[in-house]
Amino acid sequence: MSIIKQGLAALAAGALGLTLAQPAAAAPVKFDFWFGLSGDLARVVDTLCKNFNASQSDYEAVCTSQGNYDATLQNTIAAFRAGKQPTVVQVYDVGTATMMLSGAYYPADKLMEENGYKIDYSDYFPGIARYYATSKGEMLSFPFNSSTALMYWNK
Repeated sequence: MSIIKQGLAALAAGALGLTLAQPAAAAPVKFDFWFGLSGDLARVVDTLCKNFNASQSDYEAVCTSQGNYDATLQNTIAAFRAGKQPTVVQVYDVGTATMMLSGAYYPADKLMEENGYKIDYSDYFPGIARYYATSKGEMLSFPFNSSTALMYWNK
């Protein structure tokens, strides 16, 4: 199972833990996933969400683009303060510190551990992982789509 699918499954399991017990034939547990991408990248995330929903019947990700990274941060913190936050949010690397300072987060490594998942930190490039962790190594969130600047030189 890919790390993204494991992460979504753990987050969905966390969402399940926050709901009342469901009868055996109940509809899937819905959870909101907000992301800060638009255009082609938003279409890719929409496809990932549709594939996740089609791959199992226990959970349904309701995926909503917030337009861009800054709007996602502002909307998420405002929703948290109003008690109406989404279950899962995609925040850019540097935005992790903003989420931490606002108190509008639940540490990713704690959530994964509580739901029986073990994070293999060797799956992440150290430079990328540090953006998502405290100075003590506690993962506050985990990479979803890290960008790398490249320069091509055609001699």
